[in-house]
Amino acid sequence: EISLTSGVSAKAYFVSGLKNGSSVQLKSILTSMGFTSDDVTSAEVFTVPDDCDLLIINGPETDIPEDMVSPIRQYILNGGKILVAVDFTEANQSESFINLNKILSEFNINVDDYLIIENDVNHQLTANGMYSLLDKVTDYASFSSANQLRSSFARPVRSINNPTNY
Repeated sequence: EISLTSGVSAKAYFVSGLKNGSSVQLKSILTSMGFTSDDVTSAEVFTVPDDCDLLIINGPETDIPEDMVSPIRQYILNGGKILVAVDFTEANQSESFINLNKILSEFNINVDDYLIIENDVNHQLTANGMYSLLDKVTDYASFSSANQLRSSFARPVRSINNPTNY
């Protein structure tokens, strides 16, 4: 595997140690975009590496330790970029990610610890409402030729009230 770049290098770090699943696909995608990647372990003494261009918290099943909040917050405030992907599984459906939300709330988003469940039986694909067909709204009509899209285990990310202007 060869990557050719011209004066540009990008390094992504995946935060591990949060009972994360595999990031193999995401690492392959980043490699095809010219990124190199490595893991950085969540720990009580945590620092974001100096050469980090993108910090990724991918599919954590547990919250980040409180001691990680300040270094990650400082990394973002210094212009660092972060990607947070929270997956719903049976193992973490009740995790509220209190420490992760301390960081995210400063940027006007919040990961909630509840699920969007389809209550209309005409749209449910299973009895528990986790798998459902969703009607497309006209604003997104060009995204798919189908009138309905399949949804499963939807966990919302919503705006919160934040007084800061950034």
